[in-house]
Amino acid sequence: MIFILIISCEDDLNPFIKGEDVFIVNCILKNDRGVQTVYLSKNYQAENFDPKSNTEDHSIGNGFVRVFFKDSVKIFSDTLVTQNIDGNEKSFNSYINSNFLTKPNTEYELEAVLNDGRKLRAFTKTPNKVSFIPDSNNIIPPPDKNYISVGWSTVEDQLYSSARFKFIYFKNENGKQVRYEKEVPRTYVLENNVYVPYYPVPSYLQRINVEMIAFDRAMAEISEGDPDKKNYTILTFILEILVYDKNLTAYYASRSELGESFAITTNESDYTNISGGRGIFGSFIKQRFAVRFTHEYIKSFGYEPGLTSSINE
Repeated sequence: MIFILIISCEDDLNPFIKGEDVFIVNCILKNDRGVQTVYLSKNYQAENFDPKSNTEDHSIGNGFVRVFFKDSVKIFSDTLVTQNIDGNEKSFNSYINSNFLTKPNTEYELEAVLNDGRKLRAFTKTPNKVSFIPDSNNIIPPPDKNYISVGWSTVEDQLYSSARFKFIYFKNENGKQVRYEKEVPRTYVLENNVYVPYYPVPSYLQRINVEMIAFDRAMAEISEGDPDKKNYTILTFILEILVYDKNLTAYYASRSELGESFAITTNESDYTNISGGRGIFGSFIKQRFAVRFTHEYIKSFGYEPGLTSSINE
C-alpha cells in the first residue's frame, strides 16, 4: 500500500504527464482589412517548462471553418502558411478568408468542424464606432500644455480600448518619395543610458495623454544620422483608436488582474469563450482621426510640411 501511495503521489506531482487532447481555436476579426484568419490546434506535451522545447507542428488541417452573420456565411480555406520564426522557416495550417470585411455592432458566430466530426463554436459582437471629442488642446503642439490629450466616447462603457498616435511622412530616397509611418509612444524612459519607448496598454480609459517630448523624440528619430532634413516631408498626424469586444476585454482584464495580484503563477490567463474547446474568438474595430498640427512645429526639425490645410501660423 505504501509503495502504491508513493507512486500515486509522484504521478500527481509530475507536471509532464500527458493528459487528454484539448482542441484550440484562435481568431480575432478585424475591420481594417479584408483578410481574416482562424487557427486550429491542440494541446501538446513539452519535455520541460519551456513550451518552445517542443518544435512539432500542432496545427490542425482538413477541417471545415465558417463564420455566420445575419443571413450570410463566410467559408475559410484550409491553407498552408510558411513563416520565419526565430530564423527558421516553419509551415503550419491556418484557415483564411481574403474577402471578409467586418462591420461594427454586428454579431458573428464561428463554427469549426474537425475531420473527426467534433465541433467548436464561439460568438462575438463587434463594438460600435467611437466619437472623437473636439478639444482646443487637440493640436500638435498644444498652445498651453506640455502634452497632448485626446478623448473619445463609446456606446459601450465596459469595453477595453487603446489608442496610439502616428505620423505619416515621405522620405526622398534616390529621387523617389517613399511613404513611412512612425508610431509615437506615450513617453520614453531612460534605461541604461538608452531611451526606451513606452506604449499604452488596453484599458477602460477613453483618453490618451502623450508628452510632447515623446513627439519631439519620435520626430527626431526618423532622420537620425541624416544631415539633409529637407529629405523628409511630414504629411499628417493621426490618432488610431481600437475598441475591443467583450471577449477580448475579458481576456485583457484577466491578464491585468493576474499581473496586479499577489499570487505566484506559471500560467497565463485561462480565459476562453470557445464551446467544445479552448481559445479566443474576438473582434475589434479600428478608427483613424486626423490630428491638427502647425507648420511651425514641422519646420522646427528642418522638415517640410506636406499639407497646406493644417493650422495657419
